[in-house]
Amino acid sequence: MSERLFVALELPAAVRAALAARGEELVAADAGLRAVRGESLHVTLCFLGDADPDLVRRLVAPEIRPVGALELATTRRRAHVVAVEVADPSGSLTALRARIAAALVAGAGYVDDHPRFWAHVTVARARGGATRRVDPFRPLPAPAAAEFRPEAVALYRSRLAPGGSRYEPLERWKVGARSLRHDETGGRHAGEPVARSGSSPRRRPALTSWHASVRLSRRSRVATVKASA
Repeated sequence: MSERLFVALELPAAVRAALAARGEELVAADAGLRAVRGESLHVTLCFLGDADPDLVRRLVAPEIRPVGALELATTRRRAHVVAVEVADPSGSLTALRARIAAALVAGAGYVDDHPRFWAHVTVARARGGATRRVDPFRPLPAPAAAEFRPEAVALYRSRLAPGGSRYEPLERWKVGARSLRHDETGGRHAGEPVARSGSSPRRRPALTSWHASVRLSRRSRVATVKASA
């Protein structure tokens, strides 16, 4: 079954709040704009349109790599939208996007219309969509909470709804810097999926008193052998 899908970098809550505030600030100054809802803010990596979600999952998962610190930069207008640019000092986000795009081109027939990746978050759109262009304005400085560390890339389903599209995450993959090694969140690594939408993360079975006694017994025997050696 085909659905309108896209792959995007998720944003921490504090960053989304700062960007949503910038969108409302722009709307207050220009009634011809409509702010993007905070929960819908993201950095699009690849927009696929109609595609098979299972195929996209299989292609994207092996390409996931950690992403370094990013920075919110200047607010600019482009045609029918206003966006906040995202600076990528380490180049890791750009490299990750290139890997994902190459895998989708080779395995899913994805047509990369934007080979020169522009990392940005759309914070406002022109009312009336493509029939109205955003009026020019002087670029604005970065919003608050400018530097951040991303945590996940997600595969989203886009659904049309009154007031704008709604985005449903179908699967997430960790990209945090700590994903290079085991961490406190359960030992997952970069590229390993977080729980899918509608599913619960698997838990290890509880350690029973019998298991504990066996472990203690084994340790005691090892200690005895070492002491007698």
